[in-house]
Amino acid sequence: METKHLTKEESLLKEFQQIKAQEKRNIETTKKCVEYLDKQELQSLRNTCTNDFKLFMGSAAKAMSMDEAIPMIEMFYRAFPDYEHIIENIFASGTYVVMLLTLTGTHKNSFQEVAPTNNRIAYKSIQIYKIVDDMVTEIHAVEDDLTMMTQIGFTLQ
Repeated sequence: METKHLTKEESLLKEFQQIKAQEKRNIETTKKCVEYLDKQELQSLRNTCTNDFKLFMGSAAKAMSMDEAIPMIEMFYRAFPDYEHIIENIFASGTYVVMLLTLTGTHKNSFQEVAPTNNRIAYKSIQIYKIVDDMVTEIHAVEDDLTMMTQIGFTLQ
């Protein structure tokens, strides 16, 4: 049986198609993470991340591990039981997936010493996921926390 040798163009096209297929899988992995988060399926969320997963929030100098992030996630969903990540835009480049999100919810329970207000919140976030071998290794998230806090009655002095 004769082996067909690819031309340079065919080889480049095949490589491009493989990269695009991987980027599509990376987007699906990222969407699953958001879905697991909003459904509070935290073990499933854990299973999509590597053991050395790191979460970088805002300008924090130190990353959080998944074990450190879970209590923060649970606290947030207790305060805002209907908290939801709405994906406004998503794209991938290589191992990275970038999302523009609107985060929404209702302030039903105490949050950072702010008593429940029953106010609706809606604010923006940009998140960058790093995916390696179909597993999330890092998330970098920047959220408009000031907007969210003012929506539940927090005031600056």
